[in-house]
Amino acid sequence: AQAQVGGVSLSLVLVGKFDPEPLLQNGATCEVVNGDKYRFTATEPTPVLRALGEVLQSSEATVVDVEMKRPTLEDVYVSLMGPAPEPMRDPKSTGEEEKNA
Repeated sequence: AQAQVGGVSLSLVLVGKFDPEPLLQNGATCEVVNGDKYRFTATEPTPVLRALGEVLQSSEATVVDVEMKRPTLEDVYVSLMGPAPEPMRDPKSTGEEEKNA
């Protein structure tokens, strides 16, 4: 399946003792925030959320933050069209007109 342009991203933070393997096996990446606090991110949230249920039922983990982002219309446009081109300058212009205006 082809990923959507500017797809959804999921970020969640867990604390406590738990096995991260179900989340990692379902496409999440992990970073240690500090101590026993871990941030997981994923671009395919559905399998990770299913795995999160398994992790929460079988451990002492607690979810302290969940964030799901969808791209803005501008994000999608830029990903499809590329960044805006630089405005063309008049080769005769020295820029002095703008400073004196």
